[in-house]
Amino acid sequence: MQRKYKNPPLVELICEFRLPSDSAWDLTMPGLIYEKVRNEFPDRKPHLLHHFEVASGQEGIGQKFRSEQRVLFHATEDKRVFLEVGPRLLGVHSQVTPYPGWGHFRPKVDIGFDALTAVSNAKKLRGITLYYVNRIEVPDEPDALGKYLNFRPLLADNGDMTYTSFIGGTRFTIGDDSCKVELQSAVPDVPENRAFLLVIDYSLAPDMTILREDVPAWLERAHEKVDEAFFEKCIKDPFRELIQEIK
Repeated sequence: MQRKYKNPPLVELICEFRLPSDSAWDLTMPGLIYEKVRNEFPDRKPHLLHHFEVASGQEGIGQKFRSEQRVLFHATEDKRVFLEVGPRLLGVHSQVTPYPGWGHFRPKVDIGFDALTAVSNAKKLRGITLYYVNRIEVPDEPDALGKYLNFRPLLADNGDMTYTSFIGGTRFTIGDDSCKVELQSAVPDVPENRAFLLVIDYSLAPDMTILREDVPAWLERAHEKVDEAFFEKCIKDPFRELIQEIK
């Protein structure tokens, strides 16, 4: 059973659907999707997404900058919940804090997914991602990382050295799925604290596809896996006490 907390650390949750590259898509698709979701997401705004990429080749390391047009549809009751539509892509975002729970987010995911599949002829999806950003803030005390987190950078026999800033992660394979867990330092809200971002990126493996009708079951299974096999295993009981587990 999923644990519940009075002060959950989740500050952002994204569910992203991607269509195959050979599926039909044109400039009318965002408008068609909007007609399906306008009752729940009436506020439509264009959004320019910028990508900065570093790649290596025969000529050495190169940098590439590109922009991609997206459209955001914001919810009626809370602008922190919105859909993001781009070429062969639909994302459902929640930045609501405190996190109201999966039961609040999942209906928004269903609205977005139903709209995408209603206007697309694709029978399969090329990718699904659940992306969780947890903000962890704890007292700044000796070995704060070791006290509150199981997932952390570790340097054996580090003497009296302390961590100042860091970023690190690990990718796991779970059947046909993939999960990347990252931890990085962040700026605390309270100067006397230490802050970290624990990011869990769970997705269908890059070379896998999934039938449209199998998506709902995958979402439930993936969410449970993230909670039980990753988030709960990354934290320790002292942190559960800080965020006040509800028993």
